[in-house]
Amino acid sequence: MAPQLRRGAGTKKRRYNGKQIVRILHEADRDTVHEVAKRHGVSEASTYAGRKRFGEMVSDDVKHLKTLEAENAELTRRSWPSVISGLRSCGKWAKKKQPRRFAVSKPASR
Repeated sequence: MAPQLRRGAGTKKRRYNGKQIVRILHEADRDTVHEVAKRHGVSEASTYAGRKRFGEMVSDDVKHLKTLEAENAELTRRSWPSVISGLRSCGKWAKKKQPRRFAVSKPASR
């Protein structure tokens, strides 16, 4: 039985950038996914998830994807306040009014 490897204080979780993931996926096209995942210290599930996200991209496509994602996030961040104020002004997204609560008087004790 092989000893179990545990990530402790001495080991660091490794993160790959987009270009490295694409390179690993191209290796997985030549070799089996199991071998490539073992060689790079990632799980097979991570390899399939990377393939789902990056597909058949090349390194330049990854850089372009990152710039598009950053631009989309910036546009979304800028436009949300105006969208919310527009919805509130037309009444489609009005602040909810709290229902009135009446105090219930207790019957007088005799």
